[in-house]
Amino acid sequence: MIKSLKIIYWASPFIIKLSNYQTIKLLFSITIFSLLLTSCSPNYLKGYTKLENTDLIKSAVFDNNFKKATYKTKLTLMGNQLSGILLVKKTKEDEFRFVFVSEIGIKYFDLGIKPTTDTYLETTHYLMPALNKGNVEQILFDDFGKLVKPSQAKPAQTFFRNKTTGIIAFELDEINSKPIFFMDIENNKTEKIAWKSKISGKSQILLFNYKNSLPAKIEIENKKYGLGIVMKLFF
Repeated sequence: MIKSLKIIYWASPFIIKLSNYQTIKLLFSITIFSLLLTSCSPNYLKGYTKLENTDLIKSAVFDNNFKKATYKTKLTLMGNQLSGILLVKKTKEDEFRFVFVSEIGIKYFDLGIKPTTDTYLETTHYLMPALNKGNVEQILFDDFGKLVKPSQAKPAQTFFRNKTTGIIAFELDEINSKPIFFMDIENNKTEKIAWKSKISGKSQILLFNYKNSLPAKIEIENKKYGLGIVMKLFF
């Protein structure tokens, strides 16, 4: 409502000459418009309170001891589905490769990612033509980049705690978005990552049942293109 009042105040010089009926109608339209703008932003932190003077650190999905992991994977794009094996491998101290192939060895993509302070250094080793459309490539980099964010690439700007569950939320500042990492403080594991950007729309990553420090299941959802990925740990 504060934003509505600000907009009304800003518009007031332009509505002085209107009749009472026209003025009321215009003010009503401005108020509804501003409320719609506000409602478009997802409220990921409902039920959370801000923490002050905390030394908490965001946990990494793949910790410092991580070397590689294999996931049975299904990728959905605009109603079409690809399935196969996704290999996640740390190639250097702070660089990762995501290689997705079919059960018969057809390569879908091979992407290299190096997370930096507020973005990612990206290398496309291969991307099949069916996936090389629109912003699909950039969405994949954004999704996987958030999975390999180190424990403290940059101190979190803001910390929050859920009053009921005790879950800690970290808001990080990236160039294209401000992702929020939700962590169970008792086991020091990230359970959810949520964000909204022009590239992918409203997006989230859900992480389940960590085994030997690795999430046994990862679900990635992006509103744009209906791009979703389901990964199940494969031993």
